Amino acid sequence: MKNAKPIYIVSYLTYRDKKSFVGGIRPYKLYKFLSAQGYNAHLITPTSDTGEEMVIPEWKGLSLINSLTRALPPDRLLFWSLRVARSLRQQIGNRPGVVITSLPPHSLGLVGLWLKRWLPNIEWIVDFRDLWTKNTLYAPPLTKRFVDPIIERRYFDVADLVVLNTSWDLSHNRSLFPSIKDKSIFIRNGFDNLSESIFEERSTSFIYTGGTTAGQATVAVSTFLRDIHTEHGISFQCDFYGEYDDHMDQSAYINYKGKVEPDVVSKVLSNYKFGFIYLPVNSEGGGRVAQKFYDYLAAGVIPICFRASQEMNDMIQSLEVGISIPNEVNTAKILEAIVNSSFTVKPEKLEEYRREYQFTKLLPFLNK
Repeated sequence: MKNAKPIYIVSYLTYRDKKSFVGGIRPYKLYKFLSAQGYNAHLITPTSDTGEEMVIPEWKGLSLINSLTRALPPDRLLFWSLRVARSLRQQIGNRPGVVITSLPPHSLGLVGLWLKRWLPNIEWIVDFRDLWTKNTLYAPPLTKRFVDPIIERRYFDVADLVVLNTSWDLSHNRSLFPSIKDKSIFIRNGFDNLSESIFEERSTSFIYTGGTTAGQATVAVSTFLRDIHTEHGISFQCDFYGEYDDHMDQSAYINYKGKVEPDVVSKVLSNYKFGFIYLPVNSEGGGRVAQKFYDYLAAGVIPICFRASQEMNDMIQSLEVGISIPNEVNTAKILEAIVNSSFTVKPEKLEEYRREYQFTKLLPFLNK
């Protein structure tokens, strides 16, 4: 074994739970990567859905307490985090070990804080899959508004390594928390493998996968396609794959195709040339990158982004593929971009977005 020092990856979200699939991908794939590299890796979750997890279940009978603590900082998983920390304290003891906490939920960072206090030889990596209090979507109750930032800063100060999700997140947090300048990196979510048909020529076709953000995505896509039809006489339709939403647009521009299992998404995507992405309001200025952006790239699908974040716009410019739709839409320019677009990303650039390539950024820390 390359390194006998145990590595414990703590994630409340599991890989095959459809409600938490996106959040569970990163810790599970990291666990698989480290195991394949010969590390003594363990994935800790409250339930098992692959048979590979080290299960530390939530305490039974805590539903009432959980409901009462939901409004307390950081979140309702305070007690499960305490249980995980106490369990790891017994397992690790005075031996060297590494703990990686995958946030959110943000209570999981307390596992690292407690273990750093209790154990002399532990190293803690805190992995922020998304921003916390600096997220534009952060809207806590009063009970959390003043305490969450204190806890967040404590995470940054105490952790041995801080992992952010994007380049923008990294630079933004380094400016806010100078203590992490020399102990922080970014690791993109990325994708596993490229589709074999990634560079094949495809007819003009549109797809949207995943949630609809309370129907807003289908409304935005439908309105955009309707405007093109009205102003230019060209009719397009977008196939939508995902959970049905009662707020979905019901017009002829949206063709609901039903749910698709995560394992076959790449196969479905290979039939389309363009894929829509819709980010929530106020996402434009930050580092948010939808997972489907990476999924589209891996399948050779050209992303068309509503409210693209700064990070996504930078990626579109760097990769020279994709279309960003501004708030003030000029349909003539967007239509011209659609007509002239082709998937011609250089393969070596795409390699940088593989999960394995991204995860290798952790190895210098783990090997020291």
